[in-house]
Amino acid sequence: VSLGLMGIEFRDGSLTGIDIERNVLTDYLRGIQLGDVSAAAIMPAGGVGKPADVQTAQPGCRIASNLIARHAAPLGHGAAGGLATVFFAIATHAPRCEIVENATNIVDLSESGVLAAGGDTLVARNEVLSAATFNPNFVLTRLPFGVVAIVTQSDAVACTIRDNRFDGLQQAVFATGAASGLGHRVDILQNRVTGIESLVKALLAGKVAAGGGNPVVKLLLILERFSAISLVALSHSRVEGNEIAVAPCGVFALDTLGTSAVANRVTASLAGVVLAIATECDASDNIVDASYADAPTMGVSLFGAARSVAERNAISNVANGIITALGTGLRVQDNDLYLTDTGIVSLIDVDLELRGNTVEDAAYTGIESILSLHELTLAHDRALRCGYRAPGLAPTAAIGIVVLLAIGLVTIDSCHVIDTGESSNAKAPVFSGQRHGILVLFAIGTRCRFSLRLRAVIT
Repeated sequence: VSLGLMGIEFRDGSLTGIDIERNVLTDYLRGIQLGDVSAAAIMPAGGVGKPADVQTAQPGCRIASNLIARHAAPLGHGAAGGLATVFFAIATHAPRCEIVENATNIVDLSESGVLAAGGDTLVARNEVLSAATFNPNFVLTRLPFGVVAIVTQSDAVACTIRDNRFDGLQQAVFATGAASGLGHRVDILQNRVTGIESLVKALLAGKVAAGGGNPVVKLLLILERFSAISLVALSHSRVEGNEIAVAPCGVFALDTLGTSAVANRVTASLAGVVLAIATECDASDNIVDASYADAPTMGVSLFGAARSVAERNAISNVANGIITALGTGLRVQDNDLYLTDTGIVSLIDVDLELRGNTVEDAAYTGIESILSLHELTLAHDRALRCGYRAPGLAPTAAIGIVVLLAIGLVTIDSCHVIDTGESSNAKAPVFSGQRHGILVLFAIGTRCRFSLRLRAVIT
């Protein structure tokens, strides 16, 4: 079947035991739809909502091995850069549904892949390939979606998105539980995402926007809309084992409880994992390699987080390896950071613990804390060859560990700071600037013990 508004549709009646398999649908605005996916039906904020019946044991639905092909922009597409209407290839709102081994393409900014709303839904082994482009002379405000998971009602039993392939200009996964009170989860596992470099360059050039007046709000909205995987207002979700390349940000979670971002690999991207306004979350065992010279790249970041952890991550070739800001009760432990500008940066954190981290060959500072509050603990951290810069660059000091302005107690225990200002290349010119192993300035109380290569200024 080809060329129309809707290909295969089951909107009303009992949505049980429906199998839609091995169909080819060409140039439909929506290829396959199960259930009512209007805003009033799937979003409580859009109306009273129409939850699916998930309390009765009944046969599930299956959408498998279909091809939804697009060849031209949909009729009535909005202005350049806009995304007024979103056309999904597959959309479901059913009690139980499998969306597996389907393929679709995106040729326009208003097209998207899969919408999964509520129910017990599995989205697995699908391909969403995007050939869409954007005009660099316009400000881009949103991307097409690969998969959107909306879990905002009582029917959101479980949603798993795994083993899918996303290529080209799109946001691979966007999952939201907005207005649900953080009561639902989405698991995003072992997907492969490959973006396009022109999007990363557009972001660096300021050619993307997401509204909002406050700079912090603008940053969060940009991360929400342009990250490869984005989660908003979810509880105990797991993002694990995803391979992400060439993206503004790999994994972004906003306003979440108990989210785990584990064992993801993010390469050639501006940011690896960002957890913002997160509680009891963890970012662990991720591998991040940005490899963008002279760009404000970062590995793992925790902004406004509470009782959360960043541990056992391997981060290299970024400007800032790990950033924590405005956090409470955070623990940064057993991370390995290589070839960064600054290894670990802390800004206005309360009760921060930095334990067992290794920073090697940072261009400026290994570990830096600014305005720590109440208690700051650094234990068993290692800063090796930090601060070396070739002659001709800014002659600022090379520093292994620095604490600037601590309103509380600073404890530095059994830390190793070795070869500060030295290069890993034995033939490199000698660094001519000042060198500080451990530098503490303006702290109410400081305790340093069993630390190697200690050179401190305590005021």
